[in-house]
Amino acid sequence: NFLVGQLMKATKGQANPAVAREIMTEKLKALKQTASNTPASPHAVRTEQDDAAC
Repeated sequence: NFLVGQLMKATKGQANPAVAREIMTEKLKALKQTASNTPASPHAVRTEQDDAAC
């Protein structure tokens, strides 16, 4: 709802909120799927080795 609200604000109410919500939902699902298939960055998780270096 927040993103649709921001879109409506940016388009001064010209966008169709139902269509916008559907498109955003599809894009976010695709992004989530892509993110879950991407290996984590080596900097994303701290290890004991990282803690020892501090």
